[in-house]
Amino acid sequence: MSTKRHISLGLFFVAIIGILGYFTLFQTDFPLLGQKTKLSVFFNNTSGLRQGDSVLIAGMRWGQIESLAYHPERPPERRITVGLTLNSPVTLYKDHTISIEDATVLGGKTLAIEPGLRETGPVPPDYIYYGAVSKGALEALSELVDENRESLHNILGGLDKLVGDLQGGEGVLGMLLYDRQLADNLTKAVTSITATFENADKLTRELSQGQGTLGKLISSDELYPKIQNIADDLDALLVDSREFVAAAKGGEGTLGLLVSDPALRDQVTQTVDRLSSMVESIERGEGTIGRFYKDDTLARNLETFSDSLVTGEGTVAALINDRTLYDNAVGISEDLKSFTSSLVSKEGSLGRLVNDPALYDELERALATLTGSLEEAREAAPISTFLNTLFLGF
Repeated sequence: MSTKRHISLGLFFVAIIGILGYFTLFQTDFPLLGQKTKLSVFFNNTSGLRQGDSVLIAGMRWGQIESLAYHPERPPERRITVGLTLNSPVTLYKDHTISIEDATVLGGKTLAIEPGLRETGPVPPDYIYYGAVSKGALEALSELVDENRESLHNILGGLDKLVGDLQGGEGVLGMLLYDRQLADNLTKAVTSITATFENADKLTRELSQGQGTLGKLISSDELYPKIQNIADDLDALLVDSREFVAAAKGGEGTLGLLVSDPALRDQVTQTVDRLSSMVESIERGEGTIGRFYKDDTLARNLETFSDSLVTGEGTVAALINDRTLYDNAVGISEDLKSFTSSLVSKEGSLGRLVNDPALYDELERALATLTGSLEEAREAAPISTFLNTLFLGF
């Protein structure tokens, strides 16, 4: 056998030994270095825990189950002793927990140790460890079913009734399954909803493209300044309104006086009361306006008067309907106009008398002289009468 072949076999042997050593040292709980720690834990039930199962410290693989021993003479909480082998020492505190848990849903067990909190202090050296069995998923499910058996029975009964109603075409869903018209209506409704969404999508596209009033409002840069101006005007209006209200509260202006002046407020109240009283009196038919509002006789008289105007009866109707009277009235109006114009322009005796102060004074003196003469004649009248009588006697 050649040297090369010996070397190849040697390398192959070393590789096999290395692989075996790796699986022996790292894939099992065999410690290469360090001191093993033994620990005994008492259980009431191990729930299928076996020798060689893993021991977890805070979820980390830290050792394995070394032995299990059953002692029927001991109390129930100490009748099973589980021996643990830990790869390295670990400090357990007073609030630690030791429990047997499911390794996977399909089966298998592990012993899980939660070391606890440092603040509670470490356990003493002679401490006796007790463990418990955690409920597995299947066991918890079984207990849940047992606790809610009646509720589950009711649920199953309801499901059975629901299926029966569906098969019998009862209810909305049953009718939907078996009623052709309802199915058609639902189809139409779905079609209508689809069309609505299509219209909404079309409207969205039009808005994004700036079509229509709302689209222009969203995309047009020209509308923004106008809207901004409107907003500014509204803001200014609100400011003016606040100032107006503040002035009114301060007693400024008519409204302020009305708000703050008790006398003016009382006058306005009295005026409103009087108006209300007047309206009530009108509604009762009191006074001229009330009679005009309530009296049917006045309404009939007005109707008769309007009928007489229409038929041409009476002076007013003749004045309205007769052309000759109208022309005469117009002529009189023209003559009065001419007469007043002549007075204004100082034409004629009356015009001069109205407008000439000298003529007015002469007329006043003449009237005074005439009045004096008449007074003298009146006083001399008895003497003249006596003389005439005397002379006539002779």
